[in-house]
Amino acid sequence: MSLDLKTREQIRELNAQAWHDFKAHWPMEVLEFLVDLGAGTLLGVLLGLSLVLYVIERYPA
Repeated sequence: MSLDLKTREQIRELNAQAWHDFKAHWPMEVLEFLVDLGAGTLLGVLLGLSLVLYVIERYPA
């Protein structure tokens, strides 16, 4: 199936717009990813620490 010229132009414009948006906003996307990663890591560390403290308190040596 062949695309007509108007559809190809629309696809080209949408790709150009998407690329422009990516170039304009990629630092924020990276920052959001790093914040999510850091928050997940912090949550994991805190849950692990609370589990270790619970076990130490519940079953003293």
